[in-house]
Amino acid sequence: MGQAGRWLRGAVAGWALAIVPAWAAGAPHLGPLLPGEGLVLYAGEATPMALGEVKTVTPMGELARVLWLKLLGDDWSIQDLRYQCSGGDTPFPCGGPKGHGKVDLEGAFRKGCDRAFLAWTQYSMAQWRQEEGGSVARLQLLETFAPFLGNRLPPGNDLPPITPPWIGRGELLQTSPADLAAWLEDPLQMELLTTLPRFCSGYFVDVKVLLGKEGWWILPATAPAPGGGTRAWVLAGRGDVLVVLRLPAGRGEVEGLARLKAILEMK
Repeated sequence: MGQAGRWLRGAVAGWALAIVPAWAAGAPHLGPLLPGEGLVLYAGEATPMALGEVKTVTPMGELARVLWLKLLGDDWSIQDLRYQCSGGDTPFPCGGPKGHGKVDLEGAFRKGCDRAFLAWTQYSMAQWRQEEGGSVARLQLLETFAPFLGNRLPPGNDLPPITPPWIGRGELLQTSPADLAAWLEDPLQMELLTTLPRFCSGYFVDVKVLLGKEGWWILPATAPAPGGGTRAWVLAGRGDVLVVLRLPAGRGEVEGLARLKAILEMK
């Protein structure tokens, strides 16, 4: 993202819980949130904003693929990976009866192909284990994933098995809108934020009628909700603006996109 390095490094605890008028040029005006929603917004050098339920930690679901893009995206891009997702009624269903078909890395992001991500991560971690040893591979994995694991990973000195929870199934990987935004705005993620719009551009095309000429990149995601069911997350950005939106349990990606439009007051 072009001016990501200019984002403030302030602590989440100091963010205002009401709309702050001193916006950088081009930052959106925000409409009201509904009960249970949480939104965090960075805009250039303006004071970051946090509205609603932004501090409660919940499963991050499909947003885990952003962590894998951070960790392995360069390697995967160089290898020009492809995966044939056939769907079907299996213990790990993905994409309906016919699946997602053949997907590359960008296609797996845009279509949310869990099978592709699981196959690629298992293969990559097996290579790391063989080349570097289990303990070194574990440390490299935790360098990216530790902020999202809490105490849910059993202690050990070996690389853990890469199973569906590592790509967002279940409750292994968790975060809050405030914590995720703070992680994304860290200077260490500057390269990730520069790369991410390329993998989200498909969603911009899907909702182009809604977003007009705003030029937003958007990544909606589904996550498990405690107690059963699902909830939606949405990451979005435009220039040096970054938005993290989480909806309450029982609301999906279509509602997430609609709520993003309403909150950002897009015509």
